[in-house]
Amino acid sequence: MAYQVGYNMRGYLPDQDSIITETDTWDVALSCLVELIELWWDQDYQYADDSGALPHSQIYTDIDNCYLNAHTFLHNAVEVPELYLSLEDYSGTDWEFWIISSENSAG
Repeated sequence: MAYQVGYNMRGYLPDQDSIITETDTWDVALSCLVELIELWWDQDYQYADDSGALPHSQIYTDIDNCYLNAHTFLHNAVEVPELYLSLEDYSGTDWEFWIISSENSAG
C-alpha cells in the first residue's frame, strides 16, 4: 500500500502543493508527518519570538501543549488507511495534517 502525507487549512480541500510526500510504507509516512509537526512547532516558536513574547511566558506553554498533544497522538497511532490530526497554530489558523492511502485519495 502507498501513502500520501500532507496538510491543508481546516475546512478547505488540499491542493497538490500540500502533499508533502508519497511513500510505500506507513512508518515512513508517519515519520514524515512527525517531522512536519516539528517544523510547525519550530515556526510557532519563531513567530512568538518575533512578536516579542517573553521567554517562559504562557504562550510558549500553550505552543508546547498543542504540539506535545500532537506528538503523543502520532506516537500512539496505528496503521490505518486514513489518519487526521487537527491543530491551531500560533497565529490562530486551524490546520489539518493527514496520512491517506493512495487508494483512498482523490488523485
